Amino acid sequence: MAPRRTRVGKLQGILSMPVEMWLEILSFLSPQDVLQLARSSKDLRSIFMSRSSTAIWKAARRTVECPSPISGFSEPAWANLLFMNMCHFCCKSVVRHINFLFRTRICSKCVSKHIMSHPEVAGNEDQLSLIMTLVPTKVLSIRREGCLPFRCLREEFEAVKAQYLYLPEEMKEAYCYERHKYVEEVTAFVSIGEAWCQKREQERQEELEQLKMDRASAIAERLKALGYGKVFDHIGFTSRFHRHPLVKQPRALTQQGWSKISEVLIQLAKDASKEQIHQERVSQVRGRILVSRECARRGKHRSTLTALEHTSVVRSRLVIASSVFSSFFPSGSPYATTIPSPMDFCTFRLVKNILDLPDDVTVDNQSFRPLLGLFHQQWTEHAHTELIRILVDSEMESIEQKTAFLQLARNVFVCRVCVARELFYPEVLAHECCTRAPNPPQTVFSTLEQRCAWNSNCLARHETLTSFMSTLTWAVGLDPETATVRDIDTLEYYYRCLICHRANLSSGGFKNIYGWRSFVVIFYFSRSRHC
Repeated sequence: MAPRRTRVGKLQGILSMPVEMWLEILSFLSPQDVLQLARSSKDLRSIFMSRSSTAIWKAARRTVECPSPISGFSEPAWANLLFMNMCHFCCKSVVRHINFLFRTRICSKCVSKHIMSHPEVAGNEDQLSLIMTLVPTKVLSIRREGCLPFRCLREEFEAVKAQYLYLPEEMKEAYCYERHKYVEEVTAFVSIGEAWCQKREQERQEELEQLKMDRASAIAERLKALGYGKVFDHIGFTSRFHRHPLVKQPRALTQQGWSKISEVLIQLAKDASKEQIHQERVSQVRGRILVSRECARRGKHRSTLTALEHTSVVRSRLVIASSVFSSFFPSGSPYATTIPSPMDFCTFRLVKNILDLPDDVTVDNQSFRPLLGLFHQQWTEHAHTELIRILVDSEMESIEQKTAFLQLARNVFVCRVCVARELFYPEVLAHECCTRAPNPPQTVFSTLEQRCAWNSNCLARHETLTSFMSTLTWAVGLDPETATVRDIDTLEYYYRCLICHRANLSSGGFKNIYGWRSFVVIFYFSRSRHC
């Protein structure tokens, strides 16, 4: 048996490639790629870390429109700051935010050790204040007695302090001038760096959304090739399909990946196809029943043809009512909203009376326009009363009192129909299940029939999260009786889940830091699974 060929040292072989080929390859690499390549072997590191390779790093920065380094940063160190999501002090925690003022990435565990807050005066406040002007600092809003209201990088502060005290008096002025220029440069770059990070994050989110869309399209094409293309005409299935965990993943669909998920998604399409056939039959029967009832309501002496003609008149009036409602809140205006909808307006009692007027009565825009204000007022009162009824067994007089109560962060709703596990006000008003018909007909006469009037039948009080939100609100220093969702949104707090911390130790990552909304979701699922 031939001895196994070792792969140790194979990477050194790329050093023998022609220089032209090297330059051509490197012209397509980002700073992150070059940095990882430099760390792959000692030979490559010696090449890329030399001053003669500065042009390579600059070319790499141009591929991603990366800002130029601040004074004091080499090209490799600058790439490490911008692209390596690792704490620069413990080298363990993942840190996605760059602190451009302190020119570092630092995790929450290392902040207290390496970021100095409120430096002590120690007898000579003037000298300490001068040294603080020589380092980039963040001014704090609260000052402690005997301390300066600043925050700075501890290592930089100690180094500048030692250098300043070491220099003779005649050299201190020049040193202070150089440091002041450096502080101005860093301070001016903060907004540039944050704008670049924001743009990069936005591009990353767009890339992930595009991956999700491409994956959904690829899965849909495979299901259509298997004969399930008709189910995508059903609005309910399309919504469930795009929300399915196996579909909304930001990764490309491969043949191997399809073989793992095909059984589940094919079964989902089969069930939707059976449901669609059933709804088509129900829709046909329902249409016949409606026509029969209309004929009976118009009397024995009215023919079926006359009843159908009246139905056609009612449909034309529905179109007028819908257009009047849409003109009340034109698309793109600051008051435009998905709720209330034209269906709510058309089911309003006074509007229904106009729709059912005899065929020879003229109905136009002016017939419906005077009812818009009264409808909006009564609909708002009704919707808020329904939400209050779900939460508490009490009555409130004014709409301002109802709105103030519903805005409290401790009031959490849950949908009993779909996968939306937590809903806050006012998003709960626009929840799609509140306006979706339980069994929408496949064949509709108008777009209004695709949805129903707003109702709260699918909503309930989320007992678990209602109790938890009171605890969370108290924990962040707010009063549960007055704190609103917007109050918690304005807090720049992140939350760590200790359960997730134990669960993710083996994965090598740290994914247990969340915003408060994601933290609430994680808490609920952890509690429901009894982790």
